[in-house]
Amino acid sequence: MAGYIVKRILWLIPITLMVIIFVYTILFFAPGDAARVALGNSASEEAIAEFNAKYGLDLGYFPRLFNYIKNLLHGDMGVSYYTHVSVSKQIADRLPYTILMALLATAFGLIVGLPMGILAATHQSTWIDSLAMAVTMFFSSMPSFWFALILVMIFSIHLKILPAVGYESWRNYIMPVIAIGLQLSAIVARQSRSSMLEVIRSDYVTTARAKGQKESKTITDHVLRNSMIPVVTITGTALAGLMGGALLIEQIFSIPGLGTYLFGGIASNDVPVVLGCVIVIAMFHGFLMLLVDLVYTVVDPRLKSSIIAARARKTNNRGVNA
Repeated sequence: MAGYIVKRILWLIPITLMVIIFVYTILFFAPGDAARVALGNSASEEAIAEFNAKYGLDLGYFPRLFNYIKNLLHGDMGVSYYTHVSVSKQIADRLPYTILMALLATAFGLIVGLPMGILAATHQSTWIDSLAMAVTMFFSSMPSFWFALILVMIFSIHLKILPAVGYESWRNYIMPVIAIGLQLSAIVARQSRSSMLEVIRSDYVTTARAKGQKESKTITDHVLRNSMIPVVTITGTALAGLMGGALLIEQIFSIPGLGTYLFGGIASNDVPVVLGCVIVIAMFHGFLMLLVDLVYTVVDPRLKSSIIAARARKTNNRGVNA
């Protein structure tokens, strides 16, 4: 199992490198002049030439790409063309806000969505099931930024009980987390219901019921655990997506997260900012997908056994060939 984890981590290196090259290529050939954006349209040609020389923008594609990767290996993501501040420092300052919001929103989505899906599955074709599915359909089809604006209008403008903007207190995160988490909870509820209904029809569940096992124990021991893999996949994917920053939510509530920083970099053609953010997001996505795979083995031990068995077969084949 340890070898499998190490192999997956090592795979992140070429994947991250390909992401860097791909994004760098797009930004290199994209229209726009970073010097003009940073210095303004009234800047002289001498100032623009000095700016390009300072940041190596007068070099060709391959030298600039090589220099960037070389500096990145030393932990240097460059300096923002526009603010002249270290990209690494800015990302380190902003990342905690994005991580906190992503984790809270994901936890909220699971806490609300999972019980709703279980309740709907165990009460299939009843009014409880119909009501739960109607609620989930409403929230899954509703844009999170629109719901965020509704929350601001109700709880900040009219009731005045929650702050509309800022990030100083835990109260500032209530509305952003609800706005993002409700949509995720709807997706989790629908997926968990679908997975549970599929497992409930399995032969081993029917056998457990025929042996007189309590319904609650049957649901807990047999149905719930064996239907969680799709839910884990959705949760991991959603969390990985939120690590890129819920851009509109961060804008609405003035949260200085990674998404806001990335959007500013794209708008100002700030290549170091965009690359730095994309690299961090790609690495987080890779590690979260690895974590999802590890959770699979906890939820379904058969997967762990299959990984170990596959590795043993590989080792035996090597011994035979030798």
